[in-house]
Amino acid sequence: IVTHRLSTLARADLILVVDHGGVLESGSHRQLQARGGLYARLCQEEWSRAGAMRPVAARPLQSARA
Repeated sequence: IVTHRLSTLARADLILVVDHGGVLESGSHRQLQARGGLYARLCQEEWSRAGAMRPVAARPLQSARA
């Protein structure tokens, strides 16, 4: 998934944060939040701007094959 909407990424297994053409950070939503880097700052900005609540827990995405 390529997105500018960070709330879409909260349940992804692996998130790559790309800045100026290179991978700046990688990890799960929880890992990136705990590091407090660019991803965490961007999430905080998005959630405060939208007035949205933070995801309480990142749950695995459901497989299309059930």
